[in-house]
Amino acid sequence: MTTDTRDGQDYSWLRAQCEFRMTVPEGYTAREVIPAGGPLYDPQLCWPTEDGLIVSDIGGQREPGWDPDAGHGALYELRHDDTLRTIIAPGEGGAGSFLRPKLAPDHFGKWGGHVFIAGQSKPGRAGAHHQHFLYRLAPGSTQVEVFAKLPHTGTIGDGIPGAMMPGCFGEKGSEHEGYFFAQSMMNCTVYRISADGDVEPFITLGPPTLEQTIMPLLVFYAPPHWGKHAGELIVAGPRGTSYTERAAKRFQLEYFRLTRAGEFDPTPIEGVTYGTNTAIAPESFGRYGGYLFSADEGTTNAMHTTKIQDEALPYDAKILATDLDGNTEVFAEGLQGGSTSFTFVGDKMYIGSLRKSYATGEYHEPDGSIYEVHPER
Repeated sequence: MTTDTRDGQDYSWLRAQCEFRMTVPEGYTAREVIPAGGPLYDPQLCWPTEDGLIVSDIGGQREPGWDPDAGHGALYELRHDDTLRTIIAPGEGGAGSFLRPKLAPDHFGKWGGHVFIAGQSKPGRAGAHHQHFLYRLAPGSTQVEVFAKLPHTGTIGDGIPGAMMPGCFGEKGSEHEGYFFAQSMMNCTVYRISADGDVEPFITLGPPTLEQTIMPLLVFYAPPHWGKHAGELIVAGPRGTSYTERAAKRFQLEYFRLTRAGEFDPTPIEGVTYGTNTAIAPESFGRYGGYLFSADEGTTNAMHTTKIQDEALPYDAKILATDLDGNTEVFAEGLQGGSTSFTFVGDKMYIGSLRKSYATGEYHEPDGSIYEVHPER
């Protein structure tokens, strides 16, 4: 039997725990592009490029193993020949790590084409509980710069703007054009950041505005598949918890409208599908062209705390496909949950499997992988 090695370590056991078992509908072909036990820890697929697609990795440091006082994360380009081109090497981005980078549109001031990254101001797990910054990466650069700092707000989580998540850029022609939304899961506040780097609290999802907290995980514009709600600004998250509070075993997202600063309608939108990561298929993607793809992560809590001796995750995650009428069906099965992301490049759908969280516990193994699905030709 061939022994798989990386950094001098035998990772055959890890690949056995992360077997490729995904099944797809008839008429489609699936394959594993990058297996576990390779360079990836917590891959998140971002946007297509001329030569492939951008891959953000939350995990990885300069040296193998885990240094709680060092930064982590990397940025790559997955090329058409299945190789990874390093943009920022593991641990070279400073304390910030790399979490869901966003490519700025041309209408975001003078920063069109720049990459914006939510990140910590201090390294390691402790840094997740401290103030977070929005970092900027210029085209062609390998050095990130601080663009904005989230201010302390409210009393939830002692008001600390920790556990930051990037939201979205305001739509062109809307009242939010020229702004970027970001949110803290620790103080449950959604922030609006201008193209000049000014930051304002937009809404705090808890007392006194609401009786019960909502941990804001996502901010986005509703897709066409949401019918009458299409184009509305949405915040999504679980109720009754925050980053520093114990959550339910199964992660339950609810979706709410964001109307204007300081105002909030606590009535959730029913009968819609989105998930923590989504992508809309191009028309070239066979009979599923135009569908909205999302993930059901199964019994794996997206915010789970990992342990060193964790066993293999269950293969109960699924990829869902939703048509423009809002009808949802299972597209793929046999995945391991965590936080599954998608990006389309031509008629190919790339799937990033994050599995166990690198940054939220004791587990720091390269268990990330990337799959590809395309219509049979």
